[in-house]
Amino acid sequence: MKRPAENEYASYYHSYIEATTAQEANEALTEDFEDTMSLLKQIDDQGSLFKYDVDKWSIKEVIQHCIDVERVFAYRALCFSRNDHTALPGFDQDNYLKETNADARSWKLLLDELHAVRISSVLMFASFTNEQMLRIGKASGNDTSVRAIGFIIAGHLKHHTLVLKERYLNNKI
Repeated sequence: MKRPAENEYASYYHSYIEATTAQEANEALTEDFEDTMSLLKQIDDQGSLFKYDVDKWSIKEVIQHCIDVERVFAYRALCFSRNDHTALPGFDQDNYLKETNADARSWKLLLDELHAVRISSVLMFASFTNEQMLRIGKASGNDTSVRAIGFIIAGHLKHHTLVLKERYLNNKI
């Protein structure tokens, strides 16, 4: 199974898909994930509350956002793989985050949840046949293939890991 073609996803997901060198969705989901978890485990609970600017998310909020996005996209992949032709709505990431109370959560539990969600995604994508991976559905008004969603999920977390390194941790860890 090859990487998704550009007609299998909206152009604004291109950078997420290109963030991985993997050739298959499941490979993309596992590529560098343990490195990301190792990095995050070096941050303590107090440090996870850090914001690099007043109007920016805390590290906890960034991770909660990544968890929420992965769940939303995994649901999309499940629907499309099952040949559900229902057009799925978009979601407002800022409104979702307002309702999470992420900063009051335990940092360890957030990391455990991120790990569990990723394991769940890996197992789900491993269950898809080649035919299912090529299926296309509509979400947020855009056609997207199941295999593209795997790359989008992986690239989204990679994007935020890079932002954490550059803007939050200043490459200190």
